[in-house]
Amino acid sequence: MSRGKRTYLSAIDAGFRWTTAHRKVEAEVKSEVPRRYAGGVNSAGYGWTMFRAASKYRHFWQSGGVNGYGIHLTPRGTYFRLNGNSNERHLSGGYLRADGTLGTFDGRHNYPLYCVGCGRADLRVAESTDCSKEFHVPAELLISIPEYPVFSPASTAEREEREWRKKSRALELEHAAKLKKAAEPPPAPVPVPRPAPVRQRPIRKPGPVEEILLSIAGSLWVTLKFLLLILLIALAASRR
Repeated sequence: MSRGKRTYLSAIDAGFRWTTAHRKVEAEVKSEVPRRYAGGVNSAGYGWTMFRAASKYRHFWQSGGVNGYGIHLTPRGTYFRLNGNSNERHLSGGYLRADGTLGTFDGRHNYPLYCVGCGRADLRVAESTDCSKEFHVPAELLISIPEYPVFSPASTAEREEREWRKKSRALELEHAAKLKKAAEPPPAPVPVPRPAPVRQRPIRKPGPVEEILLSIAGSLWVTLKFLLLILLIALAASRR
């Protein structure tokens, strides 16, 4: 969209600056975001997240203009697509600039978005997400966009190469540690002190005379205890 020598700048073009009005609408949109994500995979917020993730890869832009009018083009050469799950209260999308820069925008505060096909300018009002003209991203620009990792043999090979190098490095470090340990002299044995021997006196068997004396002493001790018991009983009886 141009008027004379002027080429209008869109919010997703390089060099665009937001105004105070943009900030005010941004605050309004952010206050609605939690409600938009309520409901999990069935919510609009989940659709916005998937849309933004897909816009980082080539298939998103390669298939955009094949089966309809999904791709828009700004006067500055920036391609953009709007999320079909969006609505008049919250528009989100992805963009691809002429220098290969990829990005996403989320919310109706990202205005204006001029399109040379449908002329859209203000996302604050209800508008269709489609364009009235069919645009295709040129091949020289598509080739600069990475393919989706699952379908990219180059990405898979690079990932396998990184994993192999990581494992190889770990094995090298483990082998070096074993060699270093083998080269070191074994530690000197620590002497263990022996416990001191316990001395025991030999048990001497008493002789015949000692056995007779011990037997007499035992009998006298029994007799003495018996007499003491009789004496105590007599004393107790005399006090009654």
